Amino acid sequence: MSDISIHDQYSKALSNLSPKRLGIFQDFETTLDETQHIYFMHLMIWLSSDESRESKLIKDGYPKVKRQPRQHRQPKFNSSNLLIRFINAHEALIDDKVEVSKMLRGLVIHLKNIEEMTPETPLPALVQKLDREPGRLTPNVFKHYISKYSQLEAALTESLKSGNCSEEVVRGQVVLSAALYGGLISIEGLYALILNAPKGPISIRNQSAWSLDLTLSGYYYAEPRVWYPDLLTETLLLNKKLGVLDESTGNKRDMAQKVSSFVQALLSDLPKDVRKSLSLKRQQFEKCLDMIAVGYDIYIPPFITRYAQGGLVSHSLKSSALSRIAGHQIRLDLESTFDSNWAPTDQDLNYTTKETCSNTYSEISEESQALNWSWIKGEIIHDHSTDQLAESLESLMSSRDSQMSHIQKLVIMWGITLSKNGSSSFVNLRPGRIKTMISSIGSRLCPLIQERDVTLYNAEELEDLYEDLLGTVSSQSLKRKLANILARFQSYLEREHYVDEIDSREVFGVQNSPIPVDANIILIDEYHHILTTLEGISELELAPDLNIIVRLIFILGYRCGLRRSEGLKLRLDDIQGDDDLYLLIRPHIDRTLKTNNAKRIFKLDQFLGENELVFLKSWLQKRRDAYHHKESNSPFLFYLTGNNTPCIDGDSVFPIIHSVMRAVCRDNSLRYHHLRHSFATLLLLKLMLNDKSSLSIFEAYPQTREWIRNSEGLKKHLFGTLTTTKKSLYALSMLMGHASPETTLEHYSHLLDYMARELIEERLKPTSEQLALASDQSICTIYRWLESGKNKYRENLRKKYLNGGLKTASIPPVKAIRNFSLELTNSNLEKEFDQCRKVLFKLIQSPNKEDKLTQLSNSTGVAKPDIETWRNNLYSLLGTDPHKFGMSSAKKINLEIYNGETLPLPAQPRKTVQDRAAYLSLLTSLDEMSKHQPEKLQILLNGFQQYTQKRNYLMRFTSIEDAKPIIEVLSLLKTDNVALKFTLLHGKGQSHSNIIRECIPNWRMGLGISKKESFETTIASNDTKAGEHGWLGINLVNRRTGKAIEGARYALAMNYILFHSQ
Repeated sequence: MSDISIHDQYSKALSNLSPKRLGIFQDFETTLDETQHIYFMHLMIWLSSDESRESKLIKDGYPKVKRQPRQHRQPKFNSSNLLIRFINAHEALIDDKVEVSKMLRGLVIHLKNIEEMTPETPLPALVQKLDREPGRLTPNVFKHYISKYSQLEAALTESLKSGNCSEEVVRGQVVLSAALYGGLISIEGLYALILNAPKGPISIRNQSAWSLDLTLSGYYYAEPRVWYPDLLTETLLLNKKLGVLDESTGNKRDMAQKVSSFVQALLSDLPKDVRKSLSLKRQQFEKCLDMIAVGYDIYIPPFITRYAQGGLVSHSLKSSALSRIAGHQIRLDLESTFDSNWAPTDQDLNYTTKETCSNTYSEISEESQALNWSWIKGEIIHDHSTDQLAESLESLMSSRDSQMSHIQKLVIMWGITLSKNGSSSFVNLRPGRIKTMISSIGSRLCPLIQERDVTLYNAEELEDLYEDLLGTVSSQSLKRKLANILARFQSYLEREHYVDEIDSREVFGVQNSPIPVDANIILIDEYHHILTTLEGISELELAPDLNIIVRLIFILGYRCGLRRSEGLKLRLDDIQGDDDLYLLIRPHIDRTLKTNNAKRIFKLDQFLGENELVFLKSWLQKRRDAYHHKESNSPFLFYLTGNNTPCIDGDSVFPIIHSVMRAVCRDNSLRYHHLRHSFATLLLLKLMLNDKSSLSIFEAYPQTREWIRNSEGLKKHLFGTLTTTKKSLYALSMLMGHASPETTLEHYSHLLDYMARELIEERLKPTSEQLALASDQSICTIYRWLESGKNKYRENLRKKYLNGGLKTASIPPVKAIRNFSLELTNSNLEKEFDQCRKVLFKLIQSPNKEDKLTQLSNSTGVAKPDIETWRNNLYSLLGTDPHKFGMSSAKKINLEIYNGETLPLPAQPRKTVQDRAAYLSLLTSLDEMSKHQPEKLQILLNGFQQYTQKRNYLMRFTSIEDAKPIIEVLSLLKTDNVALKFTLLHGKGQSHSNIIRECIPNWRMGLGISKKESFETTIASNDTKAGEHGWLGINLVNRRTGKAIEGARYALAMNYILFHSQ
């Protein structure tokens, strides 16, 4: 059937439909991509000639008849029967039956959403296409596979007996050894090993490991991993020292051919009689990997086999975490920089991958839930052009503005922007796609954010939000599509709503690569050091009750893997019991949960240490007593007496935790969410490894080793048995609140690479003969090396072949910090600056300022009069008004440049790292002055508004009378970190002696400046106005560097906006 005849028949089939039914199908058609559209055309043509009941119900709809008695009702719509008959009628579509079934399921979902079908109507069965053909592992096939596994082992042994082998044969030995014993049974993993082997291993506590990264070769479809080798492959790699490949490739087919050629070179090099006895036929090595996987399944948990095959994603630890474990600096290739100009493209939304049927079902289920964004259902369903869609969305905004949450408004505004302006990254932006995009993220973000204004989130909160959201999606292809949609939405927020920028590559990934994960953890030893440091913070810096709350939120985050919101908003009723405490994670009016799976229960004596449990009980009893005796009306566990809010604010807790975590571990990338990563990573090791596991990479962390090995009580609690069980992974997933174990492994478990090696080595071991042949050592030497265990063998191997080549800069062990000071954490004044700037930015961007004032007040919690004061002070500082602002107003202060436009808003300082201590000291002084000497602050702010300079000097004066009161106030800001610096600005004609004898003494005596304060001199920019005694320039400088504090001008400008009295 030609394409022309298909279109003709399709048009004829549509012409037979009623106008109402035609509109329904045309609307569904806009949601399809080109491939699915062909299937839909075939379906409509077939339906037009099919007279079955199911076909008529789709073409004509359910008959509008009165409710019939049960015995006379029609049977339910059988969509699976319809699908089978349609596929059987089209032999050409049999190979595409998976995609055809997805299309038909989408149609049924569409008809259910517009109430053309009842909610009870079942979806058609999802046709499964099994990964391993012909689909069943029969006893004969199983026996054949095990036989092949033994033959491959024999072939490797015979090859090792050969003397001088070519490099291709040695590569074949490495490939075969890594597949048989090392847990690398994927083409990508094996090719990555051969590609990266010449770089040598990284050393982690006397363990060698290799970085398996293909991104530098242009291959992004497999996550980079750290691989811990088996004994035989490690011996070959260290002894033979492979050379660099002549050329690398990013094409999987070429990788497969290359890996197969290495194995084929090995087989061809065998003696003829050996080849004949082994009966190994020439074939692609991918088929051999399937056989090897069957051998693995006999001895190790199936999910480890899937991980070894590349079927499960689990990101290895990032270099900063590995460096702390290893005790020296490690740099991984997998953290190389991608193209910084990358942005998601239209093609990324159509990316699909071969998945298990459970993931495919999950994708359809999750997408149908997202598309059914209930509050918007029916409002924009009949728009057939982007202009109509924009009008419909604008109408929706105006009619339901007061009923919509902030995130709902943002998503709808984004939809309007896409409808009107399109996107440079889209090929064909149709209304159906826009509706899909706003529904996909709207349905997921709204329950998480509720009434909070996401545009006030900082970068760290945004990254946590997106990482958590993507972590709830099971399907890999849906996760990839959602990441690309979120990347566009974030770009819109940065461009139009001035939200903090995030590293989109780090959060959303590159092209079709697996979603990136910030794979960092804290070990048990580090956790105890952090807890000790928190406990030791002075009461002068941290109130005792706040210190208790901070420690408890940290403990529950680490020991139970709680999210930020779950820990902050725990209610008293969420902890049940008196002696045996149970922690209940459940939704309530002040905190929704991300999914139903997020509901979970912890028996706390199985997760918290004895002292931690006593600590929690003490605080719990104190809060219960206060609540029951009416001393507090707050139902929340974490509440501070005297607070205006019923629950502790996250800004009072997390900056402290972050500051201590980063200082103790010397890792500035750590954040609270990594406690959840730590919980998942270490708990899986505890559940899966037995008490005799060496845990050699943790040799410098004895508390971590002891905690992992001491698993008896927890295993009995969870499973009623001490043996390793396949339920372990599901138990962890349940405790994390995830819908599937795949989500837990991909986003939160980061030592599956090491755990896989430990589990595989217990059951699949090379022979001593193989090790002797690979190492060129006698069998007696190998016996001696193995006598004290695998780790001793590896130690001797490294001594023999590495020659100390892995030494790098050492990292001192983590220790608690005594008398830790919080002075370098973000100050409260900085937070006020940030909030004020974001509010003013929104106000500046709003076309209707007065209406916006009320909205901003409601969304930010800032009183409307305060916002008005900020606005008036801003324009007072600039010496202008909102209607007359121009570039001339920017003469005395640096203003924000946004999208090429100058905004009436002070520009944030660009570099404050080296001035951080001095800057925070200045903020502290200003804060104290506002509280205790407000009249002095007003003098300073008025002087700043009048005398500030855009460059060179914080202020410049032409007379002593103007300068005197302001310098007196500036002198109050001097601290151990902050000093005043005076500069005399003189005319060109003035002599040096006149400057020293006349000009400087005039200013010094007139202002009462001590002789200990030095003066610098320079030529004024306009000597005709410099006057007889010159001008005076003043700066606040960093005592350590002697240079002006970068943020001083900004700090005074923001103080003027916040606190100036008219």
